[in-house]
Amino acid sequence: MQPRTIEQQTQVIEELQKLFRFGEWNAKRGLETNCHCEYCDRDLLASFNDYDSWQIDHIIPSSQNGKHVYENMAVCCKTCNFLKLDYIPNGNTREERVADAKRYLDTKRKTRNEELQRIRSLVRGLSA
Repeated sequence: MQPRTIEQQTQVIEELQKLFRFGEWNAKRGLETNCHCEYCDRDLLASFNDYDSWQIDHIIPSSQNGKHVYENMAVCCKTCNFLKLDYIPNGNTREERVADAKRYLDTKRKTRNEELQRIRSLVRGLSA
């Protein structure tokens, strides 16, 4: 797929806003990320369940004085948004903070998956 021109990008953003009620930032970030979660790379257009998981996250959480500005917004899935919660990513740039949040979420996801395996074993009586 060839890269879109600025005019094509603008048209897609306008159509997302008009036809599908996307907010401007949601449409822009979605287009920039090819509609993938910026933290786990989940394709948010792969299915209805994936699309229904689409959220916008404050990279530096608003609960931690993160600003409601475009540079502090990331497209993410519900799971990553839930796991990230009030975590304040380290870094001086948006890219560094997103990369740090990815590392943090990878660790959280690994821990939660291990917990899930133990729960599954307990409930279903399977060996670990």
